[in-house]
Amino acid sequence: ACHLLESCGRFLYRSPETAVRAGALLDILWRLKKAKNLDPQQTTMVENAYYQCRPPESSAIKRKKRPPMQEYIRHLLFSKLSRSTVEHVLRQCRRLPWPDTEQYIIQCLLKVCKSRYSQLALAASLAAGLGRYHPSLSVGLVDSLMEEIRVGLEDAATVSTSTASTTSTSTLGAQRRIAQMRLFGELYNYRIVDSREVFEMLYMLLSFGHSEEEEEKGEVWDPPYDFFRVRLVVTLLETCGTYFDHGSAKHKLDVFLVYFQRYLLSKAQELPVDVEFDVQDVFELLRPQGMTRYPTFEEAHAECLKIEQAERGSERGSAIGRSAGESESEREVEEAEEEGEGSDSEAEEEGEDEEESGRGQAGGGEGEESRGEARR
Repeated sequence: ACHLLESCGRFLYRSPETAVRAGALLDILWRLKKAKNLDPQQTTMVENAYYQCRPPESSAIKRKKRPPMQEYIRHLLFSKLSRSTVEHVLRQCRRLPWPDTEQYIIQCLLKVCKSRYSQLALAASLAAGLGRYHPSLSVGLVDSLMEEIRVGLEDAATVSTSTASTTSTSTLGAQRRIAQMRLFGELYNYRIVDSREVFEMLYMLLSFGHSEEEEEKGEVWDPPYDFFRVRLVVTLLETCGTYFDHGSAKHKLDVFLVYFQRYLLSKAQELPVDVEFDVQDVFELLRPQGMTRYPTFEEAHAECLKIEQAERGSERGSAIGRSAGESESEREVEEAEEEGEGSDSEAEEEGEDEEESGRGQAGGGEGEESRGEARR
């Protein structure tokens, strides 16, 4: 009876000729379910058949009313945007009244994180194209994205609350944080942000919530049994880490990987299997020739201390070089001033000699005139 109702019961209940009889049969079936003591499987079958024929009443979804301009922008970014239509969407966005729509375009670009994961690279490409003509959009987008990521780390709904055996994270917030990290990496790929901001984001993911003040207050933003930040770091490195393969960026990435290993080893338990595989994949992607994996926290911490001491030594050397250069420049300035004073004094002495000789000539002329008058 349940299979028969699931296959054709809805048609019988909706047809005017059989609606009354079908409704009476459904009522009888529902009363039988309440009267008899059915097992859970049979109860589920009866409920599925009943609600298949007579769905529960629900209120219509109220759609938010927006101005036509906002609806058009959402249509371009959420429905029209694809690999083949990026140029068309860029041209259409450039035709919009920019002072009135810039902020809403930034909001829609950030909301792309809620939609398909594959559209994040397209959103970054569109932002790079618009940033050539409107630099303020790039600045506003990066600032808003970094602020949302930081707020996500602070938000209690997205920060993991864990016990020694399980870890529970808000699924919606976690998915959104992952998408935001992917978008941030794509912004670097399209040259909207530079490597300095990427490394600041990476170190913030490792160190946020581990200050002495927060530990004294008892605030735990990164529990020792939670590995969600590891996924965020892996997502960002997978997106844009392959471009740090030469120059100073390569050295910075090598240093960060050491600190990242120390962070992994600081957890209270070993990495889950899926997280361990993700970490191994990103290490192989960034350093195919192989890299040093530290087995214990003490070894990784000792290597971090060596790096910090080397950086302090280089900073001292650069400071000494700057002070030596400043002292040399001051000496050169003093020597130049002394030479200038010497030349000025010589010029003054020469001028005084010329004035004295001129006065002597003038005095000789006066004496000759007086002598000529006496002869007369």
